[in-house]
Order: sequence, then C-alpha cells, then structure tokens
Amino acid sequence: MTSIVVLNSLLLFGSGLVLIGIVSSLVASRFGAPLLLVFLAIGMLAGVDGIGGIPFSDFRATYLVGSLSLAIILFDGGLRTRVSGVRGAVAPAAVLATVGVVITAGLTGLVAMLEPFIDTIIVCVMTALVVVVSGAWNDPSIPQSAGVSLTAAAFEGSRRS
Repeated sequence: MTSIVVLNSLLLFGSGLVLIGIVSSLVASRFGAPLLLVFLAIGMLAGVDGIGGIPFSDFRATYLVGSLSLAIILFDGGLRTRVSGVRGAVAPAAVLATVGVVITAGLTGLVAMLEPFIDTIIVCVMTALVVVVSGAWNDPSIPQSAGVSLTAAAFEGSRRS
C-alpha cells in the first residue's frame, strides 16, 4: 500500500515539474529568455539544495540524461536552422576557427619551447639563493663536490632558521 502512495507522489511531483516547465517556456518565450536557462533554474530549484529537496546521486543516470538532452537540443536546433542563416555564417566561422587554431598552436608551441628554459632558470636560481643565503656553501663539514649534499644541507639549514 505504501509503495502505491510513494509511486503516486512521484508521478504527481513529476507531472508538476512538467507543468511548471510548460508554463515557464511560455513565459520565457515572451521575455526572450533562453529556454535551456529556464529549465536549468527549475532543475536547480527542484534539486537537493533547492526548494524541492530531491536527493539525487546517480551520476551515470545524470550523464546519460544530460547527453541525450544535449543531442536532442542540437538536433532540434539543426532542424530549425534556415539554410540562408547557415550560408551567411560559414565564412566568418571558418576564418575564426582557422585563426583560433593557428593562435592556439602558436602559443602552445611557444610555451612548450620556453617552459623548460624558464623552469630550469627559476629552479637553479632559487636553489642557488638558498645555498648562498643559508651559508651551506661555506660549511666545512659538507663536501663541496657533492651537490646533492650541499643542496640538502642548505634547505635543512633554511628550515631551521
């Protein structure tokens, strides 16, 4: 008996959400608000941190529903797009995509080329500063030819200071 009551409550609540979605889409179309944004707000209000307080932790189902929704939205948008609107946007989109790829590749190459140099300079200079400031370079108990021992002693001395 209680399972029927729970099922009826879930159906009533789900129907209420659908009704709210329909009404909000009518209101959103009058104000020009994106419908996806309205549905996102309704979902947030119905969720665990919102007014509805619906507990939900099934991430696989969320991923599946979100992916299907995205596919439907993109399919619907593709069907509703006029060919004349696409023709006018092809050239600017191609130019922007090409320029964006060239700029991204150039910046990535520049960073990849300079990063080891900059990293090495920073690490070496900071290590040398620690060795000099800590006075480990002048400690007779540390062999000067053992760079690892000298650096370790310098960092140990700088932690004690």
